[in-house]
Amino acid sequence: NGFPGYLTKEQLEICLSFRQWLKEQSDENPIYSDMVYYYSVEEEAYAICRYLRARKFNLKDTQKLVESLADVWKEGQKHGFYPTAAEALGGESHESAFLTQFPIIMNGLTRNGCPLLYFPVKYMSIEGIECVCPMDTISKYM
Repeated sequence: NGFPGYLTKEQLEICLSFRQWLKEQSDENPIYSDMVYYYSVEEEAYAICRYLRARKFNLKDTQKLVESLADVWKEGQKHGFYPTAAEALGGESHESAFLTQFPIIMNGLTRNGCPLLYFPVKYMSIEGIECVCPMDTISKYM
């Protein structure tokens, strides 16, 4: 099912390849490892699997994902990852109003120590988000 201890042989090989790729990239693009291993409470195997599950254990697609997010990550890092919606969205938005339209909530840790994130996509409202803030600022909040 894509979690450490429950991987198929093929998934394990892909995990090891992704891990090796991250190590090879560490000199030229250290931000990649920073992104994957961001949650200090999360063990390496869980971090690697989290990224690979996002792309159904397709190594090339996962590498493209990491590469494509690097600039957004750098921008967020410059600003301390915008701890509030008001800071991220330009100071005009109220976090409670924003979260009613974009319900993403980090809520502690799972039993195995991984970050727990709730994001019920079916309740997301693009039209509502546009009423609360400019769409081009959303990536700052994530």
